[in-house]
Amino acid sequence: YTNCSSVLTLGTFDPSYSYSTSCPLVGTDVLGCTSLSTAGTTYTVVNDISNDTLTGDCLIVSAANVTLDCSGYLISSEDNFTGVYSNQFNTTIKNCNISMGSENVQAKGIELLDGADNSTLLNNSFYGAMNYGIWFGAEDSLIANNSANITSTTVVASGIYFSGAYNNTVRGNTMHAYRGAGIYITSSSSYNLIINNSASSTIDYGVYFLVSNNNLINNTIESDSDYSLYLNSADNNNITGNIVSSNSNYGIRLFSGSDNNVFTKNIISSGSNAGVSFSNANNNLFRWTNTSGTYGFLLQDASNNTFKDCVFVNGTTNDVTVNSDVSPGTHNNSFINCSYDSESVNGVGNDITRKWYYSAYVNDSSGVAVSGANVSAYNSSGGLEFLEVTNGPLEVASSDSLFNGLVGYWKMNNDSSVGENDTHVYDHSGSGNNGSVTSAVVSSNGKINGGFSFDGSGDDIDIPELVSNVSGTFTAWFKSNSSAAQYIIGSSYS
Repeated sequence: YTNCSSVLTLGTFDPSYSYSTSCPLVGTDVLGCTSLSTAGTTYTVVNDISNDTLTGDCLIVSAANVTLDCSGYLISSEDNFTGVYSNQFNTTIKNCNISMGSENVQAKGIELLDGADNSTLLNNSFYGAMNYGIWFGAEDSLIANNSANITSTTVVASGIYFSGAYNNTVRGNTMHAYRGAGIYITSSSSYNLIINNSASSTIDYGVYFLVSNNNLINNTIESDSDYSLYLNSADNNNITGNIVSSNSNYGIRLFSGSDNNVFTKNIISSGSNAGVSFSNANNNLFRWTNTSGTYGFLLQDASNNTFKDCVFVNGTTNDVTVNSDVSPGTHNNSFINCSYDSESVNGVGNDITRKWYYSAYVNDSSGVAVSGANVSAYNSSGGLEFLEVTNGPLEVASSDSLFNGLVGYWKMNNDSSVGENDTHVYDHSGSGNNGSVTSAVVSSNGKINGGFSFDGSGDDIDIPELVSNVSGTFTAWFKSNSSAAQYIIGSSYS
């Protein structure tokens, strides 16, 4: 690449000369495919760039703190390379229209890899049969107000594809892929915020999560032919306030170890299948859900999932269905304050549990609230449902008022009815922040019922990150056998 500023003199510009090929860079004006190599510089594209004889990526950012402003001009090529590439810190790419290659995995609109942290992609558009609109593998960056219409029919494509991308914000983008996912987040990408986007696909998924510990909030997610939101081996994600719809398959599909996710206030629909489908997905929490389809909820090989305060559950066949699976089966799924009209539980040993809140007031003859009173509740078969002790009105543990504002409540009673064992601790707050036990030993000598014993050498109970930059209070019962300084509650999150 040649910088031709030295051969151009003011007033001698020759429009018949192919500057974009022979002189692609004039000062900070970009006329053709070239390398942007001066740190701290803003480069401006001043004409459409079309090059069908590429041997590598068109525009390459090779220095830190570079801004590329395409000013709405087009970058295009029939060759299968990347329109704009960077692995440099604090790269900004904005106002570009990009179309690269055809039906090939190497054809990408913008590609930012490890090293391009703290970058910004803003107001860019991608179209044509390229493989990816944005391929992203950086951290601490912003991807905002971009759009893609990827028309590849033979290669599985994506509007946005994350690989090894952490702590990024994806906001206000409109991403469509004919074949593939509007937004695809792989297992090596975590702690990203994906908010206020539209993601859709004609053949495949609106959003595909092969990933853990991300936030998917207030997005519109659609698919014509497949699952709209697909979680595959995806756990500990927060999925809130999304509108999810599929014309001909599941609205949301949880599959293959997609555990410990929290779904809150989502509206989910399917034109010809289940609103929400589970297969080998456990310990998930659904709160304030609106779901409809052939089935509202469809469960298979799914256990210890909780459905609370449902807004609407409707299925044209059944509102809730448990399929006839054999092993490991579908057990201990609880519908709490969740009303619906029809259900079908199939398969030997499979079950679901339905519960509603119960508030108990215990007063003496003068109408004064009584603390320390035992309140027992029995089901219609005479079995004990719970035994709690009051501490004044509205503080019976079966009442949700006890849990207002809580993000975690761990009794540590090794209660198998909620899926607890030597390696799993259940979060009774309803927030889904279940814990994984390492080396600690179950003890029956807790302050209240059970507990765990820690020897101070690698024992812990690991829970998801509860809050970020928000103040909170932690309380715990503990008994120490040492006067040395010890950690009771700690955080490994940055």
